[in-house]
Amino acid sequence: MDNVSSLIWADVSDKAFTIPVVFTTKAIESYRQRYPIDQCEKAILSIKSFRPILRRIPLRSTTGLTDKAELALQCDTFSVAEKSLTDTLGQPAELDTSPDLNDWINVLRRAGGGGSA
Repeated sequence: MDNVSSLIWADVSDKAFTIPVVFTTKAIESYRQRYPIDQCEKAILSIKSFRPILRRIPLRSTTGLTDKAELALQCDTFSVAEKSLTDTLGQPAELDTSPDLNDWINVLRRAGGGGSA
């Protein structure tokens, strides 16, 4: 994983659920070669190269990390489809509000993983 100080975290959604995404140095540098990064604050993104990860993530309202590992996406490639006038499209829920996703996340947190459950 990249140097933590060079990563950018964001909450993204597909209208149904919100998930934390960490944009790697590769993703950020690739984007910065074309556009100022501040154009992404409220935007509709196309995330192209990503993988699910389970790790403690930065807290939203303060400094520090979550107590437990959380499901997130690690993104290596993205593009901005368009700017958005709103903070969030639709009313996406947190991942743990889905019983199936919540069960899977809890299995992943157990020692040894078990992610194929």
